[in-house]
Amino acid sequence: MTFIWVIVPYFVGVGVLALLARIILKEADENQQAKPLPGGGLEFAPEKNVLTAMLIFIGIFGVLGVVGTVSALISGHGLVFSLAFVLFALLMACILPGSITLTEVEIEQRFWLGKRKSIHWDDLRSVTVDRKQGRVTIASRTGVKIQHARQLPDRARLLAELEARCPDKMPRPDGSAPLPHHPVVPPPPPVVAPPADPQV
Repeated sequence: MTFIWVIVPYFVGVGVLALLARIILKEADENQQAKPLPGGGLEFAPEKNVLTAMLIFIGIFGVLGVVGTVSALISGHGLVFSLAFVLFALLMACILPGSITLTEVEIEQRFWLGKRKSIHWDDLRSVTVDRKQGRVTIASRTGVKIQHARQLPDRARLLAELEARCPDKMPRPDGSAPLPHHPVVPPPPPVVAPPADPQV
């Protein structure tokens, strides 16, 4: 009987984590659109149910890690395992898809933890579309990368905005990298000789 009381909560916990992970990894609803912002900007943020699932998922590992760490410091056993839970929770908070904001000046991405990323339109180097993974990667000349993951909405609107602002950085229809952009410098105007002086 004791064995059942031990194993049932274990399976329930694993089931809850699997359900939360499925919600987090689910592709955004096709009907969900980017949110207009005051001043003409756009925000591409995960759905509320995905955000809730992310918070619960991270919270479970965070609480287990903190409680386990305190218990391990008292008993002297299991510290490494508990710290692994804490580190995993922090890692998830850093890598889960952050909201993307598009303005007239730049495109930026914010995460729950970690550094804010931003790319000015003039610094944008390339746009890569991975249709299999449902991901759009926007790279700058300085190596900054912003990713529109499958959990973020309205990929079509994002691509349309990028096409309008930087058409020469977009991938070709076959999915390959864009052709290098070489500006064409017009030739100088022909030199026109001054008219002859009729008095000479």
